[in-house]
Order: sequence, then C-alpha cells, then structure tokens
Amino acid sequence: KFSQGRVHSRAQTVLKGIMRSVHKLLFEIVHKVILPRGHQRHIASIRNMGLMNALEYKERIDWPTLIIKHVSRIVDPKLVSHQLAFRNLLTRVFDAFEVPLGEGRILTRADMFIQTILADCGIPMESEQVANASPHTSSLVDQLLRELKVAEEKYATLELENQNLRAELHTLNAEIHMLKDQLGQQQFANNARVDRVLDMLASAST
Repeated sequence: KFSQGRVHSRAQTVLKGIMRSVHKLLFEIVHKVILPRGHQRHIASIRNMGLMNALEYKERIDWPTLIIKHVSRIVDPKLVSHQLAFRNLLTRVFDAFEVPLGEGRILTRADMFIQTILADCGIPMESEQVANASPHTSSLVDQLLRELKVAEEKYATLELENQNLRAELHTLNAEIHMLKDQLGQQQFANNARVDRVLDMLASAST
C-alpha cells in the first residue's frame, strides 16, 4: 500500500520517495513526533508503516508504551547504542524529577514541519515555515505531572494517617500492658486476701 505496488509485498522497508503524498505526510509525523529518529529519515521501516496505518485509519496508538520501550532499549548495555528520542517530552519529565542533564541538542529544520517538507508531501503552504520553534508537546506531559503531583499528595496524606494510626496503636498496646499488670497485681492481692481469710477460718475452727 505505501509503495503503491512498486516493491515486493513482503518488503520490510519503503522509500519515502515512492509513497503517495498522504503517506509521505504520515511518515513525517511518525519519524518526527511519534517515533523520532536522527538517521535514515527517507526510509520507512515496518514499525513506521504500522504506525502510519494506525494514523490513516484513526486507530489508537499507545504512545507512552512506545516511549517506555524506547528508553528501555537505550539503557540496555547489550544492545547497540542509540540516541535518546522524545527529548521535548522527556526533558520536562527529567527536570520535574531533578535529573541532571547535559547541554541539549538544538533542533534543526529536519526536526520541523517546514514548507519544503510539506511541499514534498504534496501539501503546499503559504507561510515560509510552519513550525518556527521547538515542537514541544507539553499538554500530555503537564497532565501526567499534575496527576503525579496529586498522587504524591495523596500518598503523603495516607502516610501521615498511617503514622498516626501506628502511634495510636503503640499507645493502646502500652495501655493494654499496663492494664494487664494492674490486673495481675489485683489478682495477686485478691489471692492473698483469700489466703488470709482461709487461715483465719482454720485458726478459729481449731
């Protein structure tokens, strides 16, 4: 479908140049936003085509899972070294968790949707550049950070309640031990009184 029948049906990659305009645009969205990469931006892999197909048919894409799998692959020492993608998203996450970061990479025209890219996809634009700033996608990250903050606040509240309950339990245990001691002493005193009464009765009978 993506090669317009120009390659074998079982091919694992397709050149962008032989795609239809709409598929070129979908490929640009995939390798610039959903699954960014810094090399071979003119070749669509089988994974790229799967995402392109999902976009074309408006199917749900589990983007957080893609990001997590990518990060897991980056930190795995057994695999070939790869650059960390999703910088515009993960930088905000790392900053929120105060992770020390080095100097960031400046985005280039290849990372943006500019007029020449859209024109190459068969979509002419009047403006010279569609995106003239870093394409930060902050709404999703901001929402996740807000939810994380709420969860942390709930956890702190529950932890405080847990500490209070533990303190109350400790106090109750101390009171129970004290009552047990008092009960034991009272029982010992009662037994002593009974013994004295029995001794008095025994003396009187003799």
